[in-house]
Amino acid sequence: KVSSNLSDVARTFGFTREYARHIYKKIYGVSYGEMRQAKLRLRREQRIAEEIKQGKNRPYLKEIGELIRSVGLDYELRKKARFYFQLSNGKTVGVRRCRSPLRIGNVYYYRFNNFAWAPDEFDFLVLRCEGRKKVTHYVIPHQFMPRRIVSLNPESVRAGGKYARFKEAWELLRSDELQEAVTVS
Repeated sequence: KVSSNLSDVARTFGFTREYARHIYKKIYGVSYGEMRQAKLRLRREQRIAEEIKQGKNRPYLKEIGELIRSVGLDYELRKKARFYFQLSNGKTVGVRRCRSPLRIGNVYYYRFNNFAWAPDEFDFLVLRCEGRKKVTHYVIPHQFMPRRIVSLNPESVRAGGKYARFKEAWELLRSDELQEAVTVS
């Protein structure tokens, strides 16, 4: 049987856990608690590196990629500080998602802050609102993004809401569609 902690070692050799702790420190020059914390920290760093390598967040990115392809565009998924799409027409698309809406009264709002993004870092932002039953995307050109916070309510019955025209507006990713959207507003 492989011993996994000081209690097991002490039980195996017939002395107290405290005595096993003293022996451990004498043999290895560092306390068992410090060594265990270092092992846990290393495991966590390895797990995070593996998640990044495998792309733990990619299922929703693959879904967005399929939606981009559905309008006839090809893309390349890239990563600087965040994942983004480089489209075949030269446009760039940043992605933000919100999985936990903010409840105000009986209405749920998905809030996206825009503090970390440079205004012209991307040509478009895809804001993904992940509800319990439904996922909604807003494809917003960067010139329509506010400087601070966007609050979206996908279940809103108002057809004339500020961002309603960008709801599932994947066709805007084509450059000719963008010109029409800019001239309409």
